[in-house]
Amino acid sequence: MNKIRKTIVNTLFYNGLEEKDFANIQDLVSADNRKTAIVWSVLSAIYWTYCFIMSFADELYRLCRTVYVVALIAAVISIILSVFFAHRSKYVLTAVLYILRISLIFAGVGIAYCQPGVRSVTMFVMAVVIPICFIDRTISTILLVVAQILAYSVFTVSVLSSDLFYFGLVTLFIFSSLGVVMGHHINKSRYERFKYSKQVECLAEEQRQYANHDEMTGLLNRRAYILKVDALMLSKADDHFVVMADLNGLKRANDNIGHDAGDELLIATADSLKKAFEEYENTDRLYIYRTGGDEFCVLFKGTQQEIDVCLGKLDRVTKEWKGKLADKLSLSWGYAKCDDGDIDTAFRAADQMMYENKKIYYQQSGIERRRGV
Repeated sequence: MNKIRKTIVNTLFYNGLEEKDFANIQDLVSADNRKTAIVWSVLSAIYWTYCFIMSFADELYRLCRTVYVVALIAAVISIILSVFFAHRSKYVLTAVLYILRISLIFAGVGIAYCQPGVRSVTMFVMAVVIPICFIDRTISTILLVVAQILAYSVFTVSVLSSDLFYFGLVTLFIFSSLGVVMGHHINKSRYERFKYSKQVECLAEEQRQYANHDEMTGLLNRRAYILKVDALMLSKADDHFVVMADLNGLKRANDNIGHDAGDELLIATADSLKKAFEEYENTDRLYIYRTGGDEFCVLFKGTQQEIDVCLGKLDRVTKEWKGKLADKLSLSWGYAKCDDGDIDTAFRAADQMMYENKKIYYQQSGIERRRGV
């Protein structure tokens, strides 16, 4: 019973998809519906304007002038909302979809009311076309169909003869049911297409992450580093600082404590660099890379004062760090500013400063650098 209930709910509210999948693609659906709303609103406005103009020249059109005016106003409102406001809020877009569809459906009913023997076919065409012009839930389509059947019943019962009224009602019900069924299957295919598109997009994003990020630390990797440096060289950037950092004692930690301790130190180094520059995280001023085993690089666009503050914070963070396997974290770093677009010189200067600091570290710690013991 629960399986049947779930199938019915998924069919009516999520067009055959799971609720989670349905929710994941709403942004894509909304963007597509907004484009459709703009097109339909403009086409509707043109059509109702034509009908309104013809109402001054043709008796048949004159009978429905009020319908044309109301439908034209609804179309203009839909144009304004869909062009200027629908992209800001999903509720505005929902309002546009209902305003446009309801106005078209009621216009069809109005035409059938004004000209029952001549143009009532317009209503039946709309009964099939309108439910499938937008990507929407099946339950919404059903509610629209109920609305148009009620509108037909109320407006035409006193106008049409009994035989014509019931014939029209039955025909409308058949056409509307056909529209619901067609709309459900078409929209289901649309939703599945968007679901597939979303899955492809997520897969592509994962591939980009793997291609440009270091799996262990989450930092940008050497590939991303090379691409960025090449871009900086082409642009001859002169407002960037280069920070080269190297983790001290990684081999000693791996050999004496274990590789898990080494991994802990590498992750701690990445976290320390991110924390030191956290004020500029997720901006185009900061890029942090793991360029090798224990080698890291920071490309920072800023002032001398800003880089001094960040590097001072880096020293404090690493000094205060204490891990579960390793008891301390030590980094040697050097930095230089890229002057006159000469980034190669900045890299060499930062690297030289880093190696000088690393040399001092090994001298003070009493550890023989080559052997790391």
